[in-house]
Amino acid sequence: MASTLSCIGLGAATREQFGELIARIGAASDASTTVDGVTVHRWRDASGAEVSLALDQDNELAEIVPTLDVTSVPRLPVAHLGDLGRGPAPLCHAAVFEDGEQVTALAFDTAQSWDLGIRTIAPRFDAHVVALGVAMTAYADEADFLAASSSGASAAARFAPESFIPSGMFGNTPSAQSVLSGTVLSAERRTNTLSGQDFIVVEVRTVGFTAAVCLPIDDFPELPTVGGILSGGSHMTATLV
Repeated sequence: MASTLSCIGLGAATREQFGELIARIGAASDASTTVDGVTVHRWRDASGAEVSLALDQDNELAEIVPTLDVTSVPRLPVAHLGDLGRGPAPLCHAAVFEDGEQVTALAFDTAQSWDLGIRTIAPRFDAHVVALGVAMTAYADEADFLAASSSGASAAARFAPESFIPSGMFGNTPSAQSVLSGTVLSAERRTNTLSGQDFIVVEVRTVGFTAAVCLPIDDFPELPTVGGILSGGSHMTATLV
């Protein structure tokens, strides 16, 4: 399984490389805020990659929230926004509606949780949704996906071609993990200017919403096919507007 940071071109092979990477991100951050003793440093790359680092009162790393600037992705109206109560950065949850009926739910990380103070249910927000594709597979088309599903070749392919399971909401310890399957609407390669590493950004339509999915270049040397299916494990993030 890939790391969430590698999905935006910030992969690190060793603990030492990870430490160096965090130091470089912190030094290059262009904004910081302090909330409840936690100082949040925010960094944005020309590629659209974004990272928020939360440091505690002892200046120790408490939380990392990687994501992508995706204002081009359609806004998703979410309702009953609340906090699942995990860690220094609240893990948010929200219901997703279509034609007045709930079609799925989301559990996601957002760097804005420190600013918004999301501790109780809020009635409604719009969100740009980003999935960090830590364990995903690309299929040429729906037939290829269904063939993998029927053969049992892929655990992630046991769902519909456009489906979303917020699997992290069901365990004893809530997380932003999910199983996402959807149709590829566009795909492009980008380069993170801080690291020089490439990564892939795919726009995917799934049940109830459209998301940007970021993929590590080591897992996807070729771009996923437009019109094909992308499916597998992902870590969900969102920007609230």
